[in-house]
Amino acid sequence: MLIAIRRLASAAVIVPALYSLNAETRREAVDISSYPWSSIGKVNAAGQCTGVVIGPRQFLTAAHCLYNVAAGRFISAGSVHFLLGYVRWHYRMETTAARYTISPTFDPQTDTDDWAVLYVNDAFPTTPLRLATEPPQPGLLVKAAGYNQGRLHVMTADQRCQIRSVSGTMLSHDCVILHGDSGGPLLDANGALIGINVAVSPFLPVGFAVSAASINESLSSQVASKGFSLKKPDFSCAVIAILRFCRPAYKFGRKDPTPADRHKGATHRVIHLKECVTYATVEARASHAVARFVS
Repeated sequence: MLIAIRRLASAAVIVPALYSLNAETRREAVDISSYPWSSIGKVNAAGQCTGVVIGPRQFLTAAHCLYNVAAGRFISAGSVHFLLGYVRWHYRMETTAARYTISPTFDPQTDTDDWAVLYVNDAFPTTPLRLATEPPQPGLLVKAAGYNQGRLHVMTADQRCQIRSVSGTMLSHDCVILHGDSGGPLLDANGALIGINVAVSPFLPVGFAVSAASINESLSSQVASKGFSLKKPDFSCAVIAILRFCRPAYKFGRKDPTPADRHKGATHRVIHLKECVTYATVEARASHAVARFVS
């Protein structure tokens, strides 16, 4: 299933013609001042995505939105901009991420567990969305929203769709989703967060989302895990994160075109390693903030 999908944050997303047609009739502008739409924002990172507020200072989006494919590494937290309640160059709040953590099982090659929680310094002026604790049943009526390629400066939603299937941490549905909807919410009738959209089939009008219940479970496990410290970074965790994420950055920094650029290349390696060490520290400290919104 994951092999046949296309990410919604890439610049060259291929979507079925039916999707483009349905987008004109099923995606409607929503009132960003009313809940739950008031807890959704536009994410500018490695690609244009959507994010949802899930805590006083936390928002959720797709992990691939933070991954620079050309560089083979994640971008720094300060490069992630979040515009809450964005519409036509106006917004309720603009902020940048102070740090973030991704799913420990996320694989950029297969989009496994494609989610990331980002933390900001100032509290959001809105009510956070509640993460579902149980996976939905096929046939459940849902809504999908985001800032897609059809109307980049207006939040639109498809409020006439349903869950088609549930497989592990992934959900499939028939909501109309397009480029830009990555990280956007899949909501039930009560406004609870059922999942976040991450991909669409290139052959059929089917969208895919990561289950919010699986995200909730993963975050809860991180808080309870002995590998995480609630008070200070865990060194062993930092080492693992460095080995996992710094190696691509180090190799990328080593690509010096000429001997004359060796110093420049060395400088790049230091910068990339610093970013990785910072990220590793974030990974170890994440559970301290996670406890505030995981129920």
